[in-house]
Amino acid sequence: MKNTRGYEGKYDIIIVGCGAAGLGAANELAKSDLKVLLIDRGDKHHNLCTPHSFVKEIGIEKAVINKFSFYSFYSENYELIRSTGKKHLFSFINQEKTRTILMKKLKCHVLNNTEIISAEYNNSYIKLVDNKNNNYEARIVLDCSGTAAVVATNLGMDIQSSVYFFCYTTTLSSCNIEKPHELSFNINPKYSNGAAWIYPYNKKKAQLAISDILPYKISTKQNLRTRLRMVIKDAHPYADWLKSSKIDEKDTFVKMFPLSPVKCMVSNNLILVGDAAGHAFPYIGEGFRPSMLMGREAARIAVKALEENDLSKKRLMEFEGVWWDNFGKYSFWAIIARHIGVNCNSEEHDFVLKRMHGLSYDEFFDYVQSRYTWRLFYKIISVKLFLKYIKNHFRFHLPRFRKFLRDFVSGYV
Repeated sequence: MKNTRGYEGKYDIIIVGCGAAGLGAANELAKSDLKVLLIDRGDKHHNLCTPHSFVKEIGIEKAVINKFSFYSFYSENYELIRSTGKKHLFSFINQEKTRTILMKKLKCHVLNNTEIISAEYNNSYIKLVDNKNNNYEARIVLDCSGTAAVVATNLGMDIQSSVYFFCYTTTLSSCNIEKPHELSFNINPKYSNGAAWIYPYNKKKAQLAISDILPYKISTKQNLRTRLRMVIKDAHPYADWLKSSKIDEKDTFVKMFPLSPVKCMVSNNLILVGDAAGHAFPYIGEGFRPSMLMGREAARIAVKALEENDLSKKRLMEFEGVWWDNFGKYSFWAIIARHIGVNCNSEEHDFVLKRMHGLSYDEFFDYVQSRYTWRLFYKIISVKLFLKYIKNHFRFHLPRFRKFLRDFVSGYV
């Protein structure tokens, strides 16, 4: 890997963005002899949770902060605490350390602290210009620039998602967490239409977050912050764990993630990956693992397209097929479950958690990774709740039904 202050010129592939998608692509391209450039703006990344099996697969064990052997959900009157066992273990990882580990494996040129501000087609290349007025050209660009989707936006692509995950995350100290190896979610609609959750570092320190799913609920950063404080004060069982805690105001992370894929993930000479393409899962919201895996696939497809000398949108559409085969195929039932979930009252949330109590370990693990099938949907939601939702929300709320159809069509078809 080369670190350069400026490296203008022509490349086979340029990767814009060094998050999970960009790192996945760059590591895959380390196997090739192509001329590759990775451009990184230098964003700060928050710590997150992912299956430990994936941590081991990509070799980032040294980035693990904590391992979770319990995965729990708390509603207003019910709690579901599941032991994940050794087979299904989740890890809380430090993204900055993850980045450092994976960057050591790269063989491409790397531009740090560099932001792409414009992009345009130039014959058979895409021309990029950075904030220092340096010019780069690539036969294929992998746009891994997150929600900004800077290359796609400059090229005029429609990258609007119909549903977003609006998240406020902070770090707490002086906690008194009973089980530091428990990853948990509070799904009481009193606090949000999404969830609040805690990832403990240890008994005394934890990451606390709260989210809304838009446009079902319109909220602001300040409003989310206010409700996060309500969670600390009142939410069961968090109030007991956090009553003496202190918020680290300097360690907050507020971001809006797309929860449905963009209308098209490719164009001539261009592939969108990760948040730029809406690769977060449609129900739980996991983004790290699918983004990294699809970064690999984007790189693999880009290499094949270059070998065939066919960089057309039609050729690169293979990428969309791979995404749907691996992740998108679960969207149908997940989208319906999300529409029901964001409108559930407290009693209905209790009912759903009681249904989830009967899931096998494999079924539960499928759920927390958004591998949503009709069978899993039936086991969790039930026909009774589904019919009740249709009666209460579709029959008498035509605008809401239209919103459902728009989300469904843009997120699945």
